[in-house]
Amino acid sequence: MAREVVAAPTKVSNKRAQKQAQAQAQKLRVLADKAETAAKRELAVDRLENTARRAAMAGSIRDRARRNLLIAQVMRRAADEVARGELEYMAKIRSRVQIEALDLALKQSRWTRERVEGQRFPDQEPMVEDIEHAEFSEPQAHVAGIEDLLASAKGLSDLDRPRALLTRLQKTADDNRLVVLGTREALAVQEMAAAVKGADREIAYSTQRILENLRDRDRLLNLGVVDTPTLQAALREYLGCCRG
Repeated sequence: MAREVVAAPTKVSNKRAQKQAQAQAQKLRVLADKAETAAKRELAVDRLENTARRAAMAGSIRDRARRNLLIAQVMRRAADEVARGELEYMAKIRSRVQIEALDLALKQSRWTRERVEGQRFPDQEPMVEDIEHAEFSEPQAHVAGIEDLLASAKGLSDLDRPRALLTRLQKTADDNRLVVLGTREALAVQEMAAAVKGADREIAYSTQRILENLRDRDRLLNLGVVDTPTLQAALREYLGCCRG
């Protein structure tokens, strides 16, 4: 009787995945080294601070440099998790901006906690208790950004569907002239903005802010964050393994 040959694709695919994870981890470490080097260079510069304006500018530069040192440290820890591939969310980290998106979500949960509890924690590092107040929600946009985008796209062809969708969206604004961007609306904004850029037209600052908010959301989606429970789970991993 002929012996049955059993292929082992899983073993091969696992090795390939491990190799890719190691390569991605190394990229993160290189980015961390660059961020750290640049930050230390900024901190080493002796700046004039003989006026209030110069002192404020120097202080702002130092704060930014210290922030970059923290991000570099976090990126190295994240790289270790990517290489191990054991955590559900941190193993998917591919860039600095994803780390910054998690850090922003962590800060926002602290701000919400302070508002809910009626007290401030100005000098304390992020805590697990903050994460209980983290909420995942669809991005909001000011109607002005939608109006400016529609104006920028005026006369461009092949935009009937997104134009109609965004025109209807304007009518749903609340008292603060804010609208909620669901999946379809977000795609419509991105499609129209791409057409405007492709036509070499200027995108208004109000629209640029909407696009940046959508990019922040996409960075979380790429980590597997799709709702409040997954956001809180991702933040627990981030705080536990990397943020410190």
